[in-house]
Amino acid sequence: MVYEANAMSEELDKKVKFEICLVSPKTRGLKEGMSEVMVQLRNLENGNSWLLSRNNFINRKYLMQEMFQNYTEGDPDWNVPKEKDPFWEPVSTPVLIGTSLVYLQPLAYLIDMDESLAVIDWKGKEI
Repeated sequence: MVYEANAMSEELDKKVKFEICLVSPKTRGLKEGMSEVMVQLRNLENGNSWLLSRNNFINRKYLMQEMFQNYTEGDPDWNVPKEKDPFWEPVSTPVLIGTSLVYLQPLAYLIDMDESLAVIDWKGKEI
């Protein structure tokens, strides 16, 4: 499915790329649970990326196929406005850039902390 979406994106010159990723529960802000398959949507023009849930991606893919079919049939209105474009995600969409572990007990006692905390992204790399 991701390969098809990438092929349609390239053919329609949408300048986005989709990639499958496995996201741990800690990265999603949960204490426990199973890793979840998600799809990363990356804008090739500015480098912004978003993680889409499996269901969100599948719904978008059907819209992509409809748009691509209109394009191949020569429909002049195949290119919809950005707000309805399944290849586009608004920059204002909230994005989880990473997680960090902070112990709250020192805060409960109003103790100053002079530690620098690492922020870890969904790939497990320090940001």
